[in-house]
Amino acid sequence: MPDGKEVELKYVLESSDDASKLREELGSPEDRIRQYNFFFDTPGRTLLAVRAALRLRIERPQVAEPRAILTCKFSERVEGSLAVREEIESRLDLDEVMDASTSGSFSLVLGHDAAKPILEAAGKALGEGGLGSQGLVVVGGFSTMREVYAAPGHTGGELCLDTVAYPVGEEHVEVEMEIAAESEAQACREAVEDLLTRVGVKFSPGTESKYARLRRLMAPGGD
Repeated sequence: MPDGKEVELKYVLESSDDASKLREELGSPEDRIRQYNFFFDTPGRTLLAVRAALRLRIERPQVAEPRAILTCKFSERVEGSLAVREEIESRLDLDEVMDASTSGSFSLVLGHDAAKPILEAAGKALGEGGLGSQGLVVVGGFSTMREVYAAPGHTGGELCLDTVAYPVGEEHVEVEMEIAAESEAQACREAVEDLLTRVGVKFSPGTESKYARLRRLMAPGGD
């Protein structure tokens, strides 16, 4: 999405059977995108403390060239299935990112000019002092298979079915729909929920981000 505000609807499906029902209704996806997600924070987890997230994503679509995207998200507001947050992102050199993911050291790619606006946004989210000399470390990650479909009704846009695989062995499926403006949220919510209800799938509002779920699962005594 362009830099600015991200507005999206999110629903968690109860089981893989529900995901199968929805796939049967939607037919063949317009694209399937394998996503590899890496999250960064300072050693003191100061980004987490201000509810900001810094993510590097490698995407491998079936119908487009692979890409690497660095994103900072902050100022999140969640109201049921609706999430609104500030977001800024930048494309990075894919080959360099792949080398970094293999070696486990991302310091080189995070030092490039393309990453600077994103790191500056992360620093601003922290307030006075910003990132300073704290440095960044990888604090977790997961992979996602995203299936992209046309959005229901006359809402436009895309409906995504995300199968998320966490490193602890848990997998779950979410339905996501990114919305152009918050003023369109109610009409889009009705269209998506009508679709899910008509197909007969069991779902609940996705009030927890994938990154938040990862942190909960990785915490001592996590689900």
